[in-house]
Amino acid sequence: MGARRLLEREQYDLLIVDLRIPNRIGEPAEAAQGAELLREVCARDKYHRPYHIIGITAYSESYESSFELFSDQVWAILRYDIKEDGWARQLRNKLSYLLSSKQLLRFSDGKTYETDLAIITALDSELAAVRRLPADWQEHKVPHDSTRYFTGVFSSASRNISVVAAAAPRMGMAMSAVLASKLITNFRPRYLCMCGIAAGVKGRTNLGDILAVDPSWDWGSGKRLVDKDGKACFSPAPNQLPLEPRIRDRLKAYVDRTSVLHDIQKAWPGAEVGHALRLHVGPVASGAAVLADPNVVGSVKDQQRQLIGIEMEVYGVLTATENCGEPRPIGFALKSVCDFGDAEKSDDFQPYAAYTSAQFLYKFSLEELDCSGI
Repeated sequence: MGARRLLEREQYDLLIVDLRIPNRIGEPAEAAQGAELLREVCARDKYHRPYHIIGITAYSESYESSFELFSDQVWAILRYDIKEDGWARQLRNKLSYLLSSKQLLRFSDGKTYETDLAIITALDSELAAVRRLPADWQEHKVPHDSTRYFTGVFSSASRNISVVAAAAPRMGMAMSAVLASKLITNFRPRYLCMCGIAAGVKGRTNLGDILAVDPSWDWGSGKRLVDKDGKACFSPAPNQLPLEPRIRDRLKAYVDRTSVLHDIQKAWPGAEVGHALRLHVGPVASGAAVLADPNVVGSVKDQQRQLIGIEMEVYGVLTATENCGEPRPIGFALKSVCDFGDAEKSDDFQPYAAYTSAQFLYKFSLEELDCSGI
């Protein structure tokens, strides 16, 4: 992939350019071609201009022909010499300074986003569905952190969205909240979305349907007590977290865009599914246990009569986005139905549900997320 294509796709902190390079692969090197590339990058809006630029050359002709450009822009040129190491020391010092200043910015700036979208899943199989999306995924290591992060770019003809994805080590609100906090701290995303699988409410949803969570709450939050007849009972006291209004409005517009959902279902490489894929925007509760009991599902429905699903993580993730430091990401969740939380619960539809959740997030992100500013 050429430098021009990379600069179209990504925002880089530092560009180190050899001043004597060919215009295209296979052509002879030219003394000032590196400088010409930089002039093009600065002149055309389609490129992401690197924050810092360093030129390097061993040739006097290249140095002299590029000096005026670098001097005007206050960029640095290093003179490479195979017999000396001064250029390498200067480069190391520059890199060390940039890394330390970027680390300080991450924790103290309070307004700068570094990534457009962070994606969190509770299962490795859900993360695998995300990583099958076209994004040129690369593993990204964070010092002193064992979590495996994967970075990439969602691309269309008109835009690019920088993405980071990771899976929690275990299911549940606590582990997902911790991972969400780490994603926010390390990558400063504009948006943070949880995708994956959930239990749907039978009669309101079908297997594979996508649930856009609005609102989310912990269905186990409340007080267990004994009533006047001596019977144990539960008095719920949920704190509901609503979907951000702009995201809600954009998601609701997709409920009737059946062509988008049809294309997702049609591209599924597995066995044919006998019902049309749908999107639902509505209440989804989070809880600490995997459900296979319709009586428990019924008790959760008593807390919210329009309930469309139950799962185990979203409330923790949204709590992390709501209570983190600035700049806060907009949190939302897209989970797809893999079962109905009853005695007929099985894992058969988990791959399809993980697929529809990830695929819809991909299409929705490229078409609807505003990454120019919040």
